[in-house]
Amino acid sequence: MDRLGILIEDMKGIYIVKQFMSLKPELDYYVIRDIKSSEETQDKYVQKNLRRFHRLGVEHVLCLLDTTEEVFTWSQISRDARLEVEGEAMIWSQVVTEGGEVPELLLNTLEDGYLGRGFTGFILQDYMKQIPKEANSLFLDIPGLGSILPWIEALAVKRHLKVVDPITEFIKSLPMGDGCGRSIFYWTQRDYPFERRVQEILQQKIEFQIWRDLKWFRRNIGELK
Repeated sequence: MDRLGILIEDMKGIYIVKQFMSLKPELDYYVIRDIKSSEETQDKYVQKNLRRFHRLGVEHVLCLLDTTEEVFTWSQISRDARLEVEGEAMIWSQVVTEGGEVPELLLNTLEDGYLGRGFTGFILQDYMKQIPKEANSLFLDIPGLGSILPWIEALAVKRHLKVVDPITEFIKSLPMGDGCGRSIFYWTQRDYPFERRVQEILQQKIEFQIWRDLKWFRRNIGELK
């Protein structure tokens, strides 16, 4: 595999892209950001974007939504990661509080694209304190949350917690790629605040274009540096 298509809608997708770029820098990444309309079913939304990826010559695609199409999905990746380690008799602590909900501050930080800023460490320190003492494992069952791994590694070692991030496990399972490390982002509509946040998160030069079905109508709107 030399190229991978990633279909995203929001910041969680960008954090997943960042993980791929970091752990599999040799692949070529084609990222399409398309907001699903309320009239579209998930399958129709995915089918529409699969046609776009095929026009780009991309066969392997990751989509965070569930679909009947032959693509990698978050739920499939998460399920496989859990099955891989289920025989280790682990006492799981999901990314939830005792009330059964994702800590709001942590979720908002992820969705707003602010993971990695200085205050992230304080949020995660507080979150780690909420994990039950009897837990010996932490399963990061939210797309994009694997980006916190560098922040909680020391805390996890101190607590003797095995941290499992489905996307990290999935990336490690992929064979060595033979691309050239190129990344191209296609927007179906301009979103300046989103683009600025992408620049901050990825911290590297990327190409991005406005998507048009006819190749010669696609408009290169610059580079993030």
